[in-house]
Amino acid sequence: MSPHAFCADIQTNSGQIYRDAMITGHDYDGVRITYSEGVVKVPFENLPQSIQKEFGYDPIKVSLERQKEQQIVQREAALRSEKAHVKAEEIKAENARKSAQEEQESKAQQDLAEMRRKAKLDDNSKREREIEAAKAFNSNEAPARVAILKSKFDHEDREQAMALMISAIEGVLVVLLVAACYFLPAIVGFHKRNSGAILVFNLFLGWTFVGWVLALVWACTKDSEMDLELVRRRKVRGQQEGPVIRLPG
Repeated sequence: MSPHAFCADIQTNSGQIYRDAMITGHDYDGVRITYSEGVVKVPFENLPQSIQKEFGYDPIKVSLERQKEQQIVQREAALRSEKAHVKAEEIKAENARKSAQEEQESKAQQDLAEMRRKAKLDDNSKREREIEAAKAFNSNEAPARVAILKSKFDHEDREQAMALMISAIEGVLVVLLVAACYFLPAIVGFHKRNSGAILVFNLFLGWTFVGWVLALVWACTKDSEMDLELVRRRKVRGQQEGPVIRLPG
């Protein structure tokens, strides 16, 4: 244990006095002192020579160590600065790339809108030019030219109407096909005694794949002999009774 570990007071070269002081540790450039008001680190240059000799104070060694620390701090600062610069350049490049991309997309949208506008104007002006050209013919040729243009426009309108009709028919066929597929269990089980139950089951649970499969299996199962006999008796009874005619009271 250091002889100064339990010193009552320690006075530095600058005149500072630490009351009830105790040296609790040391580094290459100074000692840590715990005193009545707290803890402080005092460099060896500011301590009495007795304490300096006791801890082997070497000014040259301390100066070299401090230079090393300063170099380390400078290298770390330079490294941090370089990283910050690289990061800033990366952010700048990314922002430039995004800006260029947004500018290209905006220009492409503007070009597309301009192309559509020109195409629409060209289409309208084409018809107007054709009609004006027909009017410019002499009185004998103009009616024939106008009739040809009108026939052409009528033909285009008929083609558009036909295309719309074909699309509507296709849509109806698709709906019918989907409905037929959906109600396939009810169609298959139409001849069964419990066809009504199969239809209800298919209607409300057929939208689930499991419910549709169960309804189809139910429709494909064979009725028991008792059910078949009941169906035959009902048919015979209905044929024997015939239609019921109600007379007006």
